[in-house]
Amino acid sequence: MVNGARDSIRNWLEEESIQYNIVEDSQNDYHLKFWFSRGLQLHTIFKNHKITVSIDRQFSHAMINSFTTQKPHSHKLDLELHMQNARFVLLHADQANTQLFGMRIFKDIWDDSLTRTSFFDTAATVEHSYYIVEINERELARIN
Repeated sequence: MVNGARDSIRNWLEEESIQYNIVEDSQNDYHLKFWFSRGLQLHTIFKNHKITVSIDRQFSHAMINSFTTQKPHSHKLDLELHMQNARFVLLHADQANTQLFGMRIFKDIWDDSLTRTSFFDTAATVEHSYYIVEINERELARIN
């Protein structure tokens, strides 16, 4: 089903005039990056009948400090992101997970439930969560 899902997504992106590129990736069945909105590069990764749409967000120093010192602002962001359908993981710059770097926001679709609507809804959900992080980071910068 990977080939059918891959071809469908490429066709949908072309029909909507959305720029995309195929990424050489030996760890996954297929990897595509695309620009659903200007300036935000989303990734679509196909692996084991699962399609993951994701985006990475690097944090500012203020945001890193908010997470590492357990300030109430990081709890607010955590709550707002958990209210979304997308999931997220914190990214670290080192193997010991001591240097917080940013966040990966993602949402999965099983290939047997993939439709045009589910794909674009997933992309919109991931982008919406990205903007929630961006808005929270701006609020934090304004407060500090």
